[in-house]
Amino acid sequence: QMVSGWRSFDGVPFQLSSSVRGLIVDLFERLEVSHGTFVVRATLSYLTLSRGIGEGELNNLLSLDDDVLADVYEWWVPPLRTSPPLILSRLLMDVAPYLSRRGD
Repeated sequence: QMVSGWRSFDGVPFQLSSSVRGLIVDLFERLEVSHGTFVVRATLSYLTLSRGIGEGELNNLLSLDDDVLADVYEWWVPPLRTSPPLILSRLLMDVAPYLSRRGD
């Protein structure tokens, strides 16, 4: 997906892995940099383990994870500690090409 935006005269801005596994690991690392390590790991874990989960349910699960909340609320502690829906929406938008939805 990222490569499709490169032009032929642009150089490769970083080292590409030579294996599929390496490319997947690189994708996960870029997601962790963009969205936070604990948020990405927890979200992808819940998506992998579930047999279908809605965005609202997934957000509720993330709100129960203290590591995720500490990652999201690094500088401020709100009175009601829940994961902001925008955090999950942004991450799901980035991984949408790799997911399939049931019932659509």
